[in-house]
Amino acid sequence: MPRGPRPIDWRCPSCDALLGVEREGELHLRYKTAIYVARGPVRAVCRRCHNVSERSPAPHPDAARQASA
Repeated sequence: MPRGPRPIDWRCPSCDALLGVEREGELHLRYKTAIYVARGPVRAVCRRCHNVSERSPAPHPDAARQASA
């Protein structure tokens, strides 16, 4: 069974806490029972040190093919 690329951890640059995971052009953010999936630039406030961090996920490889079709 084919698998996509490995998820990339998004970590706080100050304390290394896990803020989210980048998968196939989307950021997956989880807090307790809530799960958020976002595209485009996202800002997060670290729960541990309160540092504000921003990330823009790389576009999904299929997005270029769909846009040109």
